[in-house]
Amino acid sequence: MTMRHSLPPLSWILAFETAARHGSFLRAGEELGVSAGAVSQKIKALEGRLGRRLFERRPRGVRLSEEGQAYGEALTPLIDEIHAASQRCAGRSGGLHLAVSALPALAEKWLVPRLAGFGAAHPEIAVEVSAEARLVDFAEEAIDIAFRYATTPPRDPDSRALFSEDLLPVCSPAFLRQRPLRQPEDLLAAPKLYDTHWKDDWRIWLAAAGVDANAPLQGSAFTLYSMALEAAVAGQGVAMGHSKLVADDLAKGRLVAPFDLRVAAPGSHYLLLGPAAQRRPQVRAFLAWLESEMNETDAL
Repeated sequence: MTMRHSLPPLSWILAFETAARHGSFLRAGEELGVSAGAVSQKIKALEGRLGRRLFERRPRGVRLSEEGQAYGEALTPLIDEIHAASQRCAGRSGGLHLAVSALPALAEKWLVPRLAGFGAAHPEIAVEVSAEARLVDFAEEAIDIAFRYATTPPRDPDSRALFSEDLLPVCSPAFLRQRPLRQPEDLLAAPKLYDTHWKDDWRIWLAAAGVDANAPLQGSAFTLYSMALEAAVAGQGVAMGHSKLVADDLAKGRLVAPFDLRVAAPGSHYLLLGPAAQRRPQVRAFLAWLESEMNETDAL
């Protein structure tokens, strides 16, 4: 029988697993609070104990060997479970941490309102959501999952499509009573509200409706889509709705759609995963929950 005292020291294993996740001894040292040299020494000792080369040393960094890749994939979920078990034993909630970066529009109008369901199903996972549109460098940032909107599929092999949307004008019931919109041409004289990043959505919908899409866009611009929608709810004009993002407001009667015409949005929402993210139990749990939410969203 193999004795447990023959296991490699945990400090060696942590040094290797952290370096494997980051693909860098330097980044691993920063996470562990030690020098890159100390990480290298621990990994070298671990390689000696196992009799396997876990990393290939190169002039400009390191790269996991085939054996190291397999070893890292096995270790990450185990270490996460050890951490979660220790947190539970200490009586602390949120034993696992999940970092999510999302486009502000998706975060505010779709993701955050649904997170209570995930929290109820997984109280041991603490979720941190950052609302931002910038590119994410998974190798340099502690982010597990990123939601982004793009007109072409991301090249990242770990990306996957979430959903596409339709465009449709929306306004408040009070606005529609005061300024009836009987045909698409009536929109030309109405104040239009739009996100500066999605300004072309109005041109796309008007062109599909047979309205002169080259006419100047009169209205108010916002740097956040949610602000454009709130302005519409307040009766300040008509916003171009993205079907999934305005679904809740339409269902609650905060907004109404004066026309039946829906036009495919030029982009889609995508999910991007950090390296080795799917090996982490909290990520797998989130993806499983997300799949169930997507099934409900598809019906909208």
